[in-house]
Amino acid sequence: MYKSIYLILWILIAIAVPQSPLASQETRSITLQDALAIAASSGPGVSGAAALAEAARQGRRREAAGLLPEVGIEFGAMRTSDPVAAFGSRLRQGRFTAQDFAPELLNDPAALTDWSAALGLAWAPLDAARMAAVAAADATADAAALTADWSVRSASFLAEVRFIEAVGAESLLHAADAAVSAAEENLSLVGRRVEEGLLVEADRLRAQAAVETARASRIDAARLVEDTRGRLGLALGWPGGVVPIPLDDPAAVGSASGQTEELASRLDIQASGLAVQAADARLKQAQRARLPNLSGFARLESHAADPFSGTRNNWTVGVQLRMPVFTGFAISAAERAGRAHAEAAAEAHSDRLREAEATVAEARRAVDAATGQTRASDAAHTAAQEGARLVGLRFTEGLATTSDLLAAEASAASSASAALRAQLGRRLAIARLSYLTDVASTTNDLKQGPHP
Repeated sequence: MYKSIYLILWILIAIAVPQSPLASQETRSITLQDALAIAASSGPGVSGAAALAEAARQGRRREAAGLLPEVGIEFGAMRTSDPVAAFGSRLRQGRFTAQDFAPELLNDPAALTDWSAALGLAWAPLDAARMAAVAAADATADAAALTADWSVRSASFLAEVRFIEAVGAESLLHAADAAVSAAEENLSLVGRRVEEGLLVEADRLRAQAAVETARASRIDAARLVEDTRGRLGLALGWPGGVVPIPLDDPAAVGSASGQTEELASRLDIQASGLAVQAADARLKQAQRARLPNLSGFARLESHAADPFSGTRNNWTVGVQLRMPVFTGFAISAAERAGRAHAEAAAEAHSDRLREAEATVAEARRAVDAATGQTRASDAAHTAAQEGARLVGLRFTEGLATTSDLLAAEASAASSASAALRAQLGRRLAIARLSYLTDVASTTNDLKQGPHP
C-alpha cells in the first residue's frame, strides 16, 4: 500500500514540476554550407540592410520623378457669396450679362455655385540642381545595395566563425573525454599496484586527483559546446529552442593566404566610394541652385453652375524662367555644408581604405602564424603522446614513478588541447582573411595536421 502511495506522489510531482527548457529544445544537424546559406538569408542585419537598400532605391525613383512631366486631375465644387469670387465664377461659366454690372449685384451678389474640373501639366526640362540630386540618389542607392550585399557576406562570415567555434568546442570535449578515460585507467592501474603493495595510498590519491581534475575540465568543455552552439544558432537567426549540431568537414575551409584581390573591389569599400560620389553630387546640387530654372505648364479647366450641363472650358499655357538673386545666404550656406560633407566623406573613405589594407595585412600574418603554430602544436602533441606511452610502459615495468606517469598523461592531455586550439585558430584566421578579401574560403586545399 505504501508503495502505491509513493508511486502516486511521484507521478503528481512529475506533473507539477515544470519541464526544463532543455527538454523542449530541438536539434538540427547542419553542414558549413548549410550554415552559410541560412545566415545569408536570415542572419543578423540581413533583412534590415535589404530594407534600407529598398528604401534608397525608392528614394532614387522619387528624385528621378522630378525630371519627368507631372500630370494632375482636379475636381471641385464651391458655393460662395463673395463678390470677387462670384464675379469671376460667372465669367468662367460664361453666364455674365449686362445686368450683372448693376452696382447692387456687384456689391451684394446672390450665392453662386461653381463646379470645376481641370487637367494640369507641369514640367521643368532645365533644372540642373535636380539633375545633381538624382545623381546623388543614384550613388546612395547603389551604395545601399552594396552595403546589403556586404551584410550578407558579414552574416555568412559570422556564421562560419560560430560554426568553426562550435566544431572546435566539440573536438575539445572529445579530447577532455579521452583525458578522463586515460586518468581513470591510470587510477585503476595505480589502485592495483596499491593493493599489491607496490605503491602507497598517496599514489592512489594523486591519481584520484588527476581524475577529478580531468572531469572538471570535461565539465567546462561540455559547457563550451552548449555556449558555442547557442551562439551559432543566434548567428543563423534561429529561435532559442532550436540548437544547431554542426557536422564538420575539415576540407570545407581552404587556405586564402595566396589571395591577391584588390581591396577597392570589396563590397564595403565600393559602397564607401559611392558615398563619396553621393556627397560630391550633393555639393553640385547646392552649387547649381544659383543657375536658372526653366519650367513649363499647361492647364485645361471647365466650370459650370450644374455638374452635368452648361460646361465652359478654358485653357492656359505658359513657361517660366526662375533665377535666384538673393536667398538670405541660404545657397552659400548649403554650398559650404555640401563641401564640408564631401571632404568628410572623402577623408572617411581614405581612412577606411587604409584600415582595410592594414587589417588584411594583419590577417595574412595571422594565417601564417597560425599555420606555424598548428604544425608546432601537432608535433608537440605527437611527441607528448609517444612520451606518455613510453612512461606508461616503464610504469608497468616498475621503472617509473606515479608522478612520472601522471605528469606524462597531463602533458599529453594538455598538448592535445593545445593542438586542437591551434587548428581552431588557423581555421578562424583563414575565414577572417577570406572575409576581409571578399573571397570565399570554401576550397579544398587545406592541409590538415594530425588530429589529436
